Amino acid sequence: MLTLKILDENLEKQGGVPIQELRFMMAGSTKVQATNPNPTGANGWLSEKAWCAIEEMSELFPTSFPAFDKNFARDIKQWEKFYDSQNPQSFEPWPCKLTGDLELIRKTMIMRILRPDKVT
Repeated sequence: MLTLKILDENLEKQGGVPIQELRFMMAGSTKVQATNPNPTGANGWLSEKAWCAIEEMSELFPTSFPAFDKNFARDIKQWEKFYDSQNPQSFEPWPCKLTGDLELIRKTMIMRILRPDKVT
């Protein structure tokens, strides 16, 4: 909490830390029905729950994650390598481009969806 408070104060001129994104990162997705088919197929490596979370994140945060679900589906082979990685937190290059002061928080949001075992 202290780290988030410091980050919020450092980003005060930019409107602070986006509370909705933090809430999503901490609580996870609430979407239970996918709008589009899972790009890995019915029994693929990506669970339906994770695909719903990716779609919801794209819907809720279009500025932070523009067309993320569509880009994810397009770059599915790169994401599978990320998913299969022993250390996805150190994976380079990331399959998507995230920049700015909130890059780490947004990467953590994605990590929580795909590899919750690495977010503790």
